[in-house]
Amino acid sequence: PPAKQATFPWPAETFGYGTQSHAVVGDPKFAMDVISNQLGFDWVKVQLEWPIVQPDPETRQWFFYDGLVDEASAHGLNLMFSVVGAPAWTRAAGGENGPPDDYTHYTNFLDEMLDRYDGKVHSVEVWNEQNLDREWATPQGLSPASYVQFLAQANETIKAHDPNLIVISGALAPTGIHDGVTSYDDFLYLDE
Repeated sequence: PPAKQATFPWPAETFGYGTQSHAVVGDPKFAMDVISNQLGFDWVKVQLEWPIVQPDPETRQWFFYDGLVDEASAHGLNLMFSVVGAPAWTRAAGGENGPPDDYTHYTNFLDEMLDRYDGKVHSVEVWNEQNLDREWATPQGLSPASYVQFLAQANETIKAHDPNLIVISGALAPTGIHDGVTSYDDFLYLDE
């Protein structure tokens, strides 16, 4: 039978089902087969950890994700990458628990990722849980305005590759706590 194909561009009136996979570890062929053929899902979400791929400015370790991307494509799954973490070399404070000091480093990485996996990535989630300091540690602290600037730059980069790519705001952690330092209540964050 002909190989399954991802549905792209995704029809706005269609609801799709998916799951998050950590198939970077283990057998990506088995994982994508289960998601596509046993569960019958259309989508798979994978967190792509930028520091693993680019631990320093010159190194690229795409092999961590190549097999997963190829298997998702071979199984006709739409792939959403949630691109998270910034390599320590992009942050004056070091560590990987926040965005790069210069957002251009992130957009350059997105450019490279979308070039490498051209036609195999259908959506990009820009960061994750940016309302927690363990995910968004910056000198300015937790800042919805800073994240919106970050998201806008990422959106521009992603849409330049293909206007049909879906851009998703990073998922907020449902904290219920708002101290403005370690966590920002998700409802207040969205309002701001």
